[in-house]
Amino acid sequence: MDHQRVDSIANEYAEFVRLESHWVEHGSGPAAFHPHQHALEQLVESNMGEEITAYAQHINDSPDESFENIVARDLSESSSFRLLQGAVQNFHKALVEEHTDSGDNNAPNKKPKIPEPPHAAPTSFSLFDMLDQQKEAFVFPPRITATMVIEAHQGEAEETPNFRNDPRKTDEYKQCKSALELLEEADDIEDLSPDPQSWEQIRQILYGGLNSSIQDKYSVREQSRFLKVHESLLDVCRRGNGVASNRTYCWDLAQNLVGSILSFSSGFVEKLDELEKDVSCLRQYMDFYWDTVKCLLTSLSHLALDYITSCVGEEREIERMILGICFMLMHDVAACTTASMDPLAEWFEVWARFAPPKRMLSIVQCSGLGGIVLQRCYQRGKCTSAKKLENALNKCNDNGEYTSLDDVERAIFLQSLSILRVVLYSCGSSPSVVTTISQQLAILGNSPNVNTTQYSISSFLTANGVASLESVHELLNKTECDNKILSKNDFEELPTAIEVTFKAFHDTLAANELKLTPNVEWICKSSLEIYSELKNETQQHSE
Repeated sequence: MDHQRVDSIANEYAEFVRLESHWVEHGSGPAAFHPHQHALEQLVESNMGEEITAYAQHINDSPDESFENIVARDLSESSSFRLLQGAVQNFHKALVEEHTDSGDNNAPNKKPKIPEPPHAAPTSFSLFDMLDQQKEAFVFPPRITATMVIEAHQGEAEETPNFRNDPRKTDEYKQCKSALELLEEADDIEDLSPDPQSWEQIRQILYGGLNSSIQDKYSVREQSRFLKVHESLLDVCRRGNGVASNRTYCWDLAQNLVGSILSFSSGFVEKLDELEKDVSCLRQYMDFYWDTVKCLLTSLSHLALDYITSCVGEEREIERMILGICFMLMHDVAACTTASMDPLAEWFEVWARFAPPKRMLSIVQCSGLGGIVLQRCYQRGKCTSAKKLENALNKCNDNGEYTSLDDVERAIFLQSLSILRVVLYSCGSSPSVVTTISQQLAILGNSPNVNTTQYSISSFLTANGVASLESVHELLNKTECDNKILSKNDFEELPTAIEVTFKAFHDTLAANELKLTPNVEWICKSSLEIYSELKNETQQHSE
């Protein structure tokens, strides 16, 4: 027998019993079992587990032989059994043996050193203690409020030219964020609109940022940043799932975009000649203008969907928006840009359906849009702005793609043809709208160099943005009251007005070089149905 192994097993067994006895005594271990029994089970399992399993199988295979004979013959002859038997005999001696530290082997009557049991997990906890321990993980960004933005903007306006160069003010300036930087960090529309007055100030700051002086070639960089702030705030507003207060902010931000496009378009074409000398600067301006128009069309899509689902309470906002869109389309540069995005102007058709026929007629009369789109149809989209834009686009393109002048002019022509049809239908297909369009065309003339801004927008566009809802409503009411029943002289001129207005559709159907698509053919044929109805009405009135 291996006596060294017997002693080793006995010592391990005794140590295990002492540990479990200590845990039971101090209440830190399970008390439902006897430590000696548990230790013995572990000892037997570790030394004879495999042999016991084999004997059990042998018993199952030999049902005729008694259990006592198998144990007396096989188990008693096992070396593992004899090893275990010797370990058990030496167990008592190992359990009471005095253990000493390696540095003090001769110390008498020293109790065995028993290691401390592991600390039990606490049975309760404090939520506040946990938050204090994790406070660095719960650091929220500072809130950007309307007061912070307004004060920063006012501070910028009060800066003297030498403020940034003053060494005494350098540290103070570095610690202060600009209004634009604060707006870029803002992510809660409610913090920017604690009351209507504060929100109006924020809206004006945003609008002013979009309309920096076009004479400053570096201002377009900040304008692009302000545009991204508009996009970000519009996204924040839409997260409210159509909450009425959030839609109010969406309307204001979208009107800022309309005002920016109107302001930018008025001097943009004239500025192109100078900008073409600096291609990098030209590309920045073209990108900014394109992105602004794209952002507006995206916002119009969301606002239209919100209005369709609500259908009440925002009629004045609808009127002001349609009037702003009509003024915008009066500019050739805006017409070229929107035509490049949607040649058939389907977005305009959606919005025109929101206004009642009489109100839409007043909007067309105030803006002069009917005459300008008819003029563009006659000219097949040819205009000075189209040629300048084509040159600018080709200079900015660095991917090898070429934009032809024919493509630009065709897009403008198709857009104008579609808008003309929409105007006729949305105004009730009445003789009044035909007369209005004909008279507007006569005022504009039929010259390709005509000034398309003869219809002044000064009453609609102000220094702080577009006109108020009350001003637009009053203007349209006045125009609607001036619309009287056609006089006898008007009816006498109606046949000529009808021919002038619908000539564009007749010519388009007859033009083989246009290679009509099904959509364009449908536009012309559906418009000529109005032509037939008006001709019959005129003949009946003459009789």
